[in-house]
Amino acid sequence: MEHVVVEIKTDGPFRASETIPELRDCVEALYAPMRVVGLWEDASGMHLCPQEELGQPCPHRPEDAGSGCEAYVLTLQRRFQANLGVSFPHAGMTLYLA
Repeated sequence: MEHVVVEIKTDGPFRASETIPELRDCVEALYAPMRVVGLWEDASGMHLCPQEELGQPCPHRPEDAGSGCEAYVLTLQRRFQANLGVSFPHAGMTLYLA
């Protein structure tokens, strides 16, 4: 999987957006026609789990955020053919596109 880091630094009091819909719009505009198929929040391990959407238990437990993220990326690659991860360090979030 390819990986891009979008770092936003400011000198003043202004902060870049950290909301999921705005970050999604940003990466989908930058990498059109690709679409977001998943996301991972670094601090809590919050993610959009395909297994939970099907009523199955989540195999990428947020309390195990280190290895959980790696398992999540493999799931996205297998299920959705995800091939690009875009990280936003200021938001502590990575969005995955296919």
